[in-house]
Amino acid sequence: MKSILLPAACFLVFSTQAQLVIDNATFFIGEGAVVTVQGNLTSNVAIQAGGSGATLGKIQLKGNAIQNINTNGFVIPRLEIDNAMNASLVGDVRVGSLLEFTNGKFLLGTANFILENATVVSNAGPSKFLEANGTGEARRLVAANVADKVIPVGFGSNYTPFMYTTTGGTYDAGAFVGVKATGSAIPTPQRHPRTESFLGTAWKVNRSGIPTGTLAGKGTYVDGQVTGTEADIVGMSWNGTTWALGTGQDVATNFVGANIPVGATDLYGMNKFILTNVKTFLQGSYNSGGLMKDVLRNQNQVFTPGNPPNNNILPLADPYRTADYLTSFPHFENADPEAIALSVLNNSANAGDNIVDWVFVELRTNATPSVVVQTRSALIQRDGDIVDIDGVSNLYFKKVDPNNYNIAVKHRNHVGVRTANPQAISLTQPVALLNLSTSAANYLNGVAATLSGGLFGLYGGNANKNANTRISGVDGTISDYEFIKGFVGAAAQVLGYSSSDVNMNRNSRISGVDATVSDFEFIKSVLGSAAQRAQPTF
Repeated sequence: MKSILLPAACFLVFSTQAQLVIDNATFFIGEGAVVTVQGNLTSNVAIQAGGSGATLGKIQLKGNAIQNINTNGFVIPRLEIDNAMNASLVGDVRVGSLLEFTNGKFLLGTANFILENATVVSNAGPSKFLEANGTGEARRLVAANVADKVIPVGFGSNYTPFMYTTTGGTYDAGAFVGVKATGSAIPTPQRHPRTESFLGTAWKVNRSGIPTGTLAGKGTYVDGQVTGTEADIVGMSWNGTTWALGTGQDVATNFVGANIPVGATDLYGMNKFILTNVKTFLQGSYNSGGLMKDVLRNQNQVFTPGNPPNNNILPLADPYRTADYLTSFPHFENADPEAIALSVLNNSANAGDNIVDWVFVELRTNATPSVVVQTRSALIQRDGDIVDIDGVSNLYFKKVDPNNYNIAVKHRNHVGVRTANPQAISLTQPVALLNLSTSAANYLNGVAATLSGGLFGLYGGNANKNANTRISGVDGTISDYEFIKGFVGAAAQVLGYSSSDVNMNRNSRISGVDATVSDFEFIKSVLGSAAQRAQPTF
């Protein structure tokens, strides 16, 4: 064993160009002394130092190439990095009183960089911080309630520190807050594909040994990490299952905040949103057994999972924005046109997940009368699930607060429906199912078509895209039968994607052929003895 003693108050500078290895030795740095290391640093004991504050003895990393450092979790009272080529951890490093950044950063790799509760961090900034480029974390020990404690993390050249405050907590021995700045946006599907405004970094926070109390975290980002409208970004947390709204955002100081629960959590910033999970059926395409036909997507109804459909005629872009439908389906607070990739229409391994058609969904207030908050064009699967444009995700409404809402579902040739009662809609995942298909009482005023198997859905036959299905007009209006008749004209049938194809079999006809049911006959079956099937006043 070898001991190195630098006397107190002599203000020496001790320099080593090779490695500094402290192996079971007492290593004392005198008050005001600096040990400059230009090679690697390894220690398996705690380093000691005299002085305090500005006179505390320190180790300075000042190489001209990357330096490796490993103190095996033992403390260094004061550590400075002045190496633009950076230092790399090959084992845990712990700093007791003062961590100084002059040039360069610490690359953590698989190790942890540990700050004690009272450690002061000096001069951190762009390209001068702790970078978690592997599984290691930047940690700060905590044993009591604290305020505005900083962990100096970042990624690349961007300094994005994390700050936290704890209140009302209990603390186990060795409790700590660990964090990694990712330097990248949270990927989809956790961040929904339609998110407009979001950050290009996140903070992975590990709250360990703090089982109770509140840990309020703040992450500071840089302007170049903003996509979309910065003012729309709010703090959120993601625990691997659920998003929760955070404590806010401050554009002037570039931070987002959220309360951090026990365990591992992502702190992030993006625009507010809610998700819906609605199930209903379209009478025009309903078959049996809780499934609709998807003839518009797959003409011959032969399914090979993963393969493209046969002769699809469903549009890839939102049909409700075209001239045929736009007047009847006004969009609100949704300026970005929906469009789908052709692969969304491929045959699914689960036949019930195959796409039937586009639907139009309105998010409405819970007031009477309700008011439209936002609209979305979405997809409906054979089993009635209404999903987003990726064909599988819950339907996303952007920049909307969790609250109680009514949901309206409309379709280009069906009578619209609305929920009978407001629904509590939040960020919780998995999103609770709103199954409108199981009871007519789920629909406003019970306006719903009765389908086989005791299920319910939207009345079909609404070819002229108004609020009812009728064979004969009233007060000078054109009925759905007359609308189809005018569309077909002198032809026996018109093939293609059209609102006149109310039975959704790829053609519009007034009379049946080869024992098939025409669209006119379908309307008669929808009406039965009723004069009309009318949408309730929303």
